[in-house]
Amino acid sequence: PVCLTAMADFFGRDIPVGELVLIGEEEMGKEIVRKIGNSKAIIMKNHGPFTIGKNVSEALKAAIFLEESAKTLIMAKILGEPQSIPESIVNKLHKNYIEKYGQ
Repeated sequence: PVCLTAMADFFGRDIPVGELVLIGEEEMGKEIVRKIGNSKAIIMKNHGPFTIGKNVSEALKAAIFLEESAKTLIMAKILGEPQSIPESIVNKLHKNYIEKYGQ
């Protein structure tokens, strides 16, 4: 779930999670394509994150946002249960980021 404004800004949605598939097999790519939708990132069960972008720089930016968000959420879980941001607010934050901040 989206629990951080940075996640709402950059990703604009939950990060999808793909099923466990064998590394190096065609199924890995198929599962990523099947689950990623319009997200910039996906976490594959028992494997880890994959990110995409229009170029390498955008994919790297997505990877950095994903890693930093994950670290922050882990720390938040240690202190309690992070609260999800309502979808309507996530949508507003993401729209603002895309239109005004994240060009």
